Amino acid sequence: MKRLLTAIWLGMIVLAVWGSAQITVTSPSVRTNVKAAPDYATEVLRDPWDMNERTDLGWRIFNTVEQYPSYLSNISFSGGLFSAVTAYTPGGGATYSDANISILDSAYPGTAVIGKFGSNYPIDASKYTVLAIRMYLTPPISSWPEGQLYWSRNTIYNDITVSGDIPMFGGWHIYLIDIPSLGTNGLSSYPWAGMLDSLRFDPIVTKDKTIQIDWMRLVQKNALYEGTATWAGNAGNVDLYLDNDANAGNGNLGMLKSNQPGTSTTFLVGGLTPGDYYVAVAPTGTQTYSYSPGYFHVNDPPVISITKPSEEGSDQDFITTKTGNPWDMNAAGDIDLTMNLSNPQFTLIDYQDMAGHAFAGNTVFQADSIAAVPGNVGDPIVFFLNFMYRGATYKIDPVKYHRLTFKMGIAGTHSTNDGSMARVIWKRTDESVENVSADIVIRHTAGTWIMNKLVCDMATLPLETGAGSPSHSGWTGQIDSFRLDPHEFSTPRAFFIDDVRLAADWTADASFTIQWAAQDADGGATVSLYYDNNASGFDGTLIASGLAASAGSYAWNTSAVPGGTYYVYAVISDGTNDNRAYGGGPVIIAHAGGGVPTIGLSKISVHLGATQNGAATDADAVLVTNTGTGVLSWQAAANRDWISATPASGGHNALLQIGASRTNLAPGSYTGSVTVQDPAAANSPQIISVTYDVYAAGADSAPFGSF
Repeated sequence: MKRLLTAIWLGMIVLAVWGSAQITVTSPSVRTNVKAAPDYATEVLRDPWDMNERTDLGWRIFNTVEQYPSYLSNISFSGGLFSAVTAYTPGGGATYSDANISILDSAYPGTAVIGKFGSNYPIDASKYTVLAIRMYLTPPISSWPEGQLYWSRNTIYNDITVSGDIPMFGGWHIYLIDIPSLGTNGLSSYPWAGMLDSLRFDPIVTKDKTIQIDWMRLVQKNALYEGTATWAGNAGNVDLYLDNDANAGNGNLGMLKSNQPGTSTTFLVGGLTPGDYYVAVAPTGTQTYSYSPGYFHVNDPPVISITKPSEEGSDQDFITTKTGNPWDMNAAGDIDLTMNLSNPQFTLIDYQDMAGHAFAGNTVFQADSIAAVPGNVGDPIVFFLNFMYRGATYKIDPVKYHRLTFKMGIAGTHSTNDGSMARVIWKRTDESVENVSADIVIRHTAGTWIMNKLVCDMATLPLETGAGSPSHSGWTGQIDSFRLDPHEFSTPRAFFIDDVRLAADWTADASFTIQWAAQDADGGATVSLYYDNNASGFDGTLIASGLAASAGSYAWNTSAVPGGTYYVYAVISDGTNDNRAYGGGPVIIAHAGGGVPTIGLSKISVHLGATQNGAATDADAVLVTNTGTGVLSWQAAANRDWISATPASGGHNALLQIGASRTNLAPGSYTGSVTVQDPAAANSPQIISVTYDVYAAGADSAPFGSF
């Protein structure tokens, strides 16, 4: 914890000490250890909001163009402090600012939600109920001394709640905000409850005020994490402060409570950031401090992330495996074809990642887009694989290679409305039109190249709805074209692309080395490793326990583990607090002696129809068998929402039921497919084509009738 001299605005400083008795603080009398309260950022994001990097807050703090602007200027993250100045808000009065701090960013509707958005990392409002902040506001705070919180369940564009008022104070202050007790402002529809996908803090409504935040925690409220301070000798109410030493001469950390009656107070000590806290008590309105002889020590919870297996997949990369030349943007051979670009070049640039870490001398592909046709959006195109070039020789097996990682950036100010989004686009060998992904939001700022590292599973990457994606076959079949459209700005805009990888999942036979990264400030933490088959619930089978967190890896003996797809998770404990985390991707156990399965289908096409009242006239069943050796474990997925495929998974000699629903379908003939795949199978994937005839009213058997 940093030592910062505290400038405290008290409004009216009363110089006389009340009464002749000296206040004596009696508790804490010695070092009193307190378990850290479970914290959302530590447990869910695995990155405490310690203001050491830009990603400790939402990127919307940089919004200046799109709605809703943050009305913040001079934003910085330096020395473990977030700092900004409130900017004037037009229409609110000469001194008004609607400054707002995005703590957890809302997703943008209709986009492929990749990265640190609330819908990927929702807040469990039933668990995390107290927002703890150490914050400075330039005094005086007079025009409207209340702040507010904003939250949503279904993005800020569909619903949002505004809390009741939160008293704010000038100078350094430590806030323990019980969010449910705030209520709402009367215009909102739901309380702090359920799973929430955004959180915003509006601390002040006056322009030209400095805001500094040292740390922030969203924690669980429980008596287990509380502590009590006691004092005696006061003749009236007191103000309470916290300090990281017992020296009043070098300032303190800030006021905790003002005008406190009685001789004791209990507060959520474990909600504070880890460290040591002395309690200082002064008669209300004075700076005559009396310090506790002891202090509260808040434990520093350990944090762990599994780095192998990760969501980025294995070191088996498609283009490197096929050609020996990775898509590392070192030379022209990394790209097959470009369109709608000017000044394309392979060059060296310096950039920062989103957290603010600097990287110098990066070899990238850089270009400018050309101006769009009036009325259209920009359309810069970069093919890494094109069916007329390398795609004619090297086809992507989408079952094997489906974990995409790419790094890129866009020049200038961010605006999703104007074009700050990329798309991934691909084509199957048996189709003439492409699959187009939903928008992928790219973050950037003016004056500095910001590198976005995007990681996604192509098997689940959503497509543009309707005609926005000419094909909806998805990441299936065999793929001979693969491209990135880096933005959609209609005016020329520079961009860069760095490393691109399309990787396979990790596989193992007799052993697999699990790797992790751990943070353990107190030292001595141990790690236990487990595996399960669904990446959910932390209810799996123990692999090993009592491992030193500092070891960073463990060789897992998988020889006796049945073949299949498994997810690894870790539990780290320092004896006081613990945390846990799943790896981002699976490990596929395929034993060499177990043989290689082959998917057998009793038919590769089905033809269904619907009567005039919408009931299905027929469904069809496909028998799935293993025509090879080993164990077959398949999954089935339809590429149209009107097709049903049940069950979603199975093994040898299983019936796959294929049906269709005419809901929202006009009369006509529709085509789609069901993909059956098993990463371990020799011939995966296998595709069942589906034709669906919807008859018009009055037509019983002839397709379409009259329409």
